[in-house]
Amino acid sequence: MRAWGLMGLIVLALMCPAAPGQPLTTPASRPNDIPRLIQNLNSATPAIRQKAVADLMQLGDAALPALEQAAAQADAAGRAHLQAVIRRLNELSRREAVVLRAQGRAAFYQGDYPTMAARYARLARMPEASLDDRLWAGHAWQLQENWPRAVAAYQAALTWLEQQPVEQPGKPPAPRRLDGRRPMNARQFSALRTGLLLLISHLQDDQLHDPKAATATITHLLDLVPGASEPLDQAQAAYAAKVKQALTTGHWPEPKRDYAALYALSQGLDRLAHLKEEQHDVAGALAAVARLRLVRLSRGYDSAYPELLSVARLMGQWPADRPRPAIPGVVAMGEAPLHLDLTDPAVWAQAWQGYRLASGLFLLCPPPGREFATLKLSADVELLDPRYGLAAELLALYPGRRTLDPIGRLEWPPGQERRGRTTCRGQWPVPPGASLVGLRIFQRAQAIKVSSASLSATFRPADLQASPPPQPIWLQNEVLPPSGTLSVDGHPASNNIAINGFPPGRHRFVYTTMDGDARAETTLEAQPGRRYGVFLNVDSPFTSSFTNLPPIDYPLSGASLACLADGRYLLAFVQAGRDVMLATSRDLVHWDPPQPLPLNLGFHNTEPSLLVDKLGTIWLAWFSNRLSLYPDSGGGYQLWLAHSRDGKTWSAPRPIEGDYRSGWPLTPVRLLRTTDGRYWLFWRNFAVSGASPQAWSKLEPLPWVTPPATSPADPFVTCSPDGVLHMIYDAPGSDIFYTHTDPQGRWVAPAPIIKAPAANPQLVILGHQAVLIYTTSDGAYLTQGALPDLSQLSPPVKITNQVVPLRTPLVAIPGNAYAALAGGDTVWLLTSPRDLLVMP
Repeated sequence: MRAWGLMGLIVLALMCPAAPGQPLTTPASRPNDIPRLIQNLNSATPAIRQKAVADLMQLGDAALPALEQAAAQADAAGRAHLQAVIRRLNELSRREAVVLRAQGRAAFYQGDYPTMAARYARLARMPEASLDDRLWAGHAWQLQENWPRAVAAYQAALTWLEQQPVEQPGKPPAPRRLDGRRPMNARQFSALRTGLLLLISHLQDDQLHDPKAATATITHLLDLVPGASEPLDQAQAAYAAKVKQALTTGHWPEPKRDYAALYALSQGLDRLAHLKEEQHDVAGALAAVARLRLVRLSRGYDSAYPELLSVARLMGQWPADRPRPAIPGVVAMGEAPLHLDLTDPAVWAQAWQGYRLASGLFLLCPPPGREFATLKLSADVELLDPRYGLAAELLALYPGRRTLDPIGRLEWPPGQERRGRTTCRGQWPVPPGASLVGLRIFQRAQAIKVSSASLSATFRPADLQASPPPQPIWLQNEVLPPSGTLSVDGHPASNNIAINGFPPGRHRFVYTTMDGDARAETTLEAQPGRRYGVFLNVDSPFTSSFTNLPPIDYPLSGASLACLADGRYLLAFVQAGRDVMLATSRDLVHWDPPQPLPLNLGFHNTEPSLLVDKLGTIWLAWFSNRLSLYPDSGGGYQLWLAHSRDGKTWSAPRPIEGDYRSGWPLTPVRLLRTTDGRYWLFWRNFAVSGASPQAWSKLEPLPWVTPPATSPADPFVTCSPDGVLHMIYDAPGSDIFYTHTDPQGRWVAPAPIIKAPAANPQLVILGHQAVLIYTTSDGAYLTQGALPDLSQLSPPVKITNQVVPLRTPLVAIPGNAYAALAGGDTVWLLTSPRDLLVMP
């Protein structure tokens, strides 16, 4: 009877649920009362039992851990009573669930992550919780940087997902679920499962620092992918057979690609290789890299060299006293010459380069404990078209390098046109420290035919401590007008020429026009292994200075520059394609070492934009894919906003609501303070404004009166002293457009002002003149026009070239001047007095 009595009390409690937004405790029931209330559930007095149930219901989530612990220790009858209370605490009506989701979403956009976590954790516990409920519970804990609970929530979502019915292609439809929805199809299921496993592994490794757990997660992922467990030698044999067929038929069959399986395999193997290397399992990492390369090749992807460089790095870590493993695509060499019969498909299949490129890259491995000293190559070459001369080249692969270093190249014909068949020979020393050598053979259809290659080598003891030789320096210079003269370090130099092998050190470039009435100069500190661009134009209003900033090596993303309240400058840029970096300077030339944004957290971050408000607070908007199920890929981005007083300590990021589904590449975010004290954020054809950046909440579409084809891809907005907003933007693959607000604050119809494909526009208002800067395929240009319509623009003046890309919009600096940063391996400061920007 007592069991029935308790169940009856629970039914009564079901009839009077507490509202989701109510406090979890009242003075009548506190968390420290929970043990007593659980004991009272077994009281002989019905009123005490009824009061205990009601109080536990009122305590809600706070009572669950103790109830679950008590249920685990109780006998069968007591466990049933306790589980009935637990089930009630986990149940929600449909209306309650809707309210909780609304509260959780509102808390997310307010940056109130504790409230968000409480709401979604409650939703995730109900028996009918959706996958989104469970995922957002994980997101909430992640945003609080509570990584153990985030991983546990994502794992719970994965467990639930793997228990769901899935519609298989070619089979009868699965029955509808209890909630009336149809089961997901196999592709959706595979993509969601893959994404969850990748995200869990990412957090286990990067945040929990548990590579063993991350390895187990990735192993589970690979076990679920068809064909992933095929032995490596069998996979290599299948690829060799495919190469043989292609050589025989002259046709490379396009595979039927299962993109979901390919993504799971490639991302899983890539992360597995990283995890194995992190755990010093070099053999396991090599096996993962080898399989990754084979997966991509066998599916028709002609990859460049990332996996090859990984092999070189891993082989460089291999102990000298252990026999090196056999790796597909790596040819072991000894004292005897190696003969490659390139008419044999089995030989050609050893090359780790796609057959469709008609070139093969053979990786050559020296004996254990030895390294190459010299290489001698002879090749049987038939030249069919004298326009093509390169038949083979040798490349060194060094641990830690990101490129393949050239050793030597075999060319035919030697300086004159010749046809026919011959034997080309060459011999080259190999610099110390190379872990592998690559032999690349070119077989261009209708141009060159290489029938065979014979390679002999001499060896020396491997010097594991040897530093790689300095890499060559690549320099491209361009000075304008081209009729002038250029000197480098006081010696005459050629203009507009690329040099591979430029000497390291500090160099002075001086340019003088033909009539000698104009002169420009700059200096460059050249370092080995870097690519430099030197651009000078005596007609440009800008002068350039070399800075000490490290290379900004991500071409898709620009940078943002802001002047701080204390007179320093802050630069935000993207490095290595994923991390926002911050650097400060007093003079824009000498910079403190860049530091990563503390909010990067191992995810992909891009398109940073800075603004300093009237109180001196620094605001940073940027995109991050931290809530994506695919953290190692370019997708699933959300716009975030954070602020700081010193550029070092940052607030928790808060999301800006908007439609970001249009995909990669993302375009820059523009922040602006107008003369009336309002703050604006622009992105594509959306904007949000407020009395402070703190008031930004949701991006709304701009009210265009023109067709969608002219919607902004990269809007740049500035404000003139009279309060008018001026916008210039480029449309994808189209012209540059200009628009402005009227006296009522409405945008007038945009009009094209640059009739050519251009991008990255910016606008500087100087009195009644507007200075326009934009980029094309060969560099950045400056032009100007009179407000308000900009229908007549001056002839453009080139201010950078494609080797020295413009990195930041112009920023005002003291002394009525403007500055910007440009360049890649070399980061240059461009400065111009305000008066020179407005040219006669």
